[in-house]
Amino acid sequence: MLSLLAVCVLQVCVAQTMPKTSTTLNSRSCQPPYDKLPFCDTTLSLDERVDDLIERLWQINATNIPYHLTARNMGKNALPALGLQEYDWGLNCIHGVQSSCILDTDGSTKCPTSFMNPVNYGNSWNKSLSFALGAVIGVETRALWIAGAVEQSPRNHIGLDTWSPNINIARDPRWGRNQEVPSEDPLLNGDFGSQYTQGLQEGKDPSYLQAVVTLKHWDAYSLENSGGFTRHNFNAVVSNYSLSHTYFPAFRQSVVEGGATGVMCEYVFSHPLCICIFPFCLMCSPQTNVLAALTTLQAPIILSMDFPRVLPPFLPMSFAMCGIFRDT
Repeated sequence: MLSLLAVCVLQVCVAQTMPKTSTTLNSRSCQPPYDKLPFCDTTLSLDERVDDLIERLWQINATNIPYHLTARNMGKNALPALGLQEYDWGLNCIHGVQSSCILDTDGSTKCPTSFMNPVNYGNSWNKSLSFALGAVIGVETRALWIAGAVEQSPRNHIGLDTWSPNINIARDPRWGRNQEVPSEDPLLNGDFGSQYTQGLQEGKDPSYLQAVVTLKHWDAYSLENSGGFTRHNFNAVVSNYSLSHTYFPAFRQSVVEGGATGVMCEYVFSHPLCICIFPFCLMCSPQTNVLAALTTLQAPIILSMDFPRVLPPFLPMSFAMCGIFRDT
């Protein structure tokens, strides 16, 4: 976890100076006088910078390091002793960047583009269109982040980690999020996910990710609030066959072919555990094993921000299996 934290903080360190019209002047780390610290030194290797930052975090307070990776709860997680600001990794970008508009230097207002919902892209059967959607959203995410856009008040900045795309399988028309997903077909969802991912993440500079994808919601997730159940307490009982042949393929394709660098776990329990900690995920074949693909690509798996209050008794193992793999 600390390694991912360090990488995200260092991503913020190399950002451009915020414009005076921005409301997020204090969202950048490595500002004077802290810019002389080794983890801010861009001439050092990333490993050296990360090691230095982690060591300093432990020196400050090894038993109470605050969460710098934050979403939905902004303004509380900075670490002034090192000049570190918090980092938001929860920007929704299903069909456009969900952020405020910004004031340009000429006084004009620039707003993010709102595209059609992904269900329309699925109906187009057009891979290049899905790539173009991700590409525009990736460019606008980077530009809005530099310019100081906020997700919504009172949150004080957006980050470069997006919570998109949604590649769940459309199964029940009563689900309130069918418009967010491309289709009910695993192959089509995988095509959309991999193309969107490449468009969003791969910018002009190969040294950096343009923005970061977080595929959601892994997996078998298609209920919000129905029949007395909510996404927080519903147990989605799905057969192993359906998991491996219907629900897993789109995620694996988006990771292996698209290079997705993150996955968000589902809200509901399955078998009857969160799919991220279900042992079947570790035993299924290499052709469908998403965890194996993510580990190979060093991508993170994150628990949902609304993970159920009642957790399994083997929570430490759960978090280990849902651990952070990225150290790029």
